[in-house]
Amino acid sequence: MKMAKPKVLLADDSAFMRNMLKTMLSEEGYRDIVEAQNGTETVEVYKKERPGIVLLDIIMAEKDGLQVLAEIMKIDPKAVIVMVTAIGHGDPMKEAMRIGAKAYVTKPFKREQILDVVRRFS
Repeated sequence: MKMAKPKVLLADDSAFMRNMLKTMLSEEGYRDIVEAQNGTETVEVYKKERPGIVLLDIIMAEKDGLQVLAEIMKIDPKAVIVMVTAIGHGDPMKEAMRIGAKAYVTKPFKREQILDVVRRFS
């Protein structure tokens, strides 16, 4: 029996990026997708929806992705958060992994990179 795919939270200040990710995931059979457009909203949506996977941008309004990551890890230390960022390697990614991110994908990414990382944690 196939397991149901987890709920996915797309947290990015870019509506274009959220729509692109939503399309990729929908085509892959993910039906339960929620969105947030800034850091504060991301934490609120996480508390309410308890998604199985969060795709989290680092650069967002109100709270950046690292602040959001730290807050969510306090709420739920088992949270599966994947950073999606244009920053790439370096200190922010090291910090994200230290705080508790499970993985990261660098923008611009290929469809398969996103799907591989989401499948890994599904």
